[in-house]
Amino acid sequence: MGLLMKRALRRHDVTAMTNAAEALEMIRGGAVYDIIFCDLMMPLMSGIEFYEALQRAVPQQATAIVFLSGGAFSTATTSFLASVANPYLEKPFDVAALRKFADARLAAAAMTDDGA
Repeated sequence: MGLLMKRALRRHDVTAMTNAAEALEMIRGGAVYDIIFCDLMMPLMSGIEFYEALQRAVPQQATAIVFLSGGAFSTATTSFLASVANPYLEKPFDVAALRKFADARLAAAAMTDDGA
């Protein structure tokens, strides 16, 4: 999935990682991301666990998370998504739609950063 995202968003600076714990450590260490695409279902650490850990460690980066899922939600996952303001994209997604989503989100963030 990371390679697909990297190719789809190639006009942006993309870091693709497959280990949520390593990503968390990079962010704790000072790495800052405009968008963090995070799969809800991952080995070792779920997207929910990643979000909660990031919320405790670097809350401003938790707002950058965009959740990805192939569906088949549990009650807990559905409740979690309803409880957070973060957007979620369902897989599979159209590459053009992903690019449009990322571009719009980055443009909105740039306007906020500029004080608009």
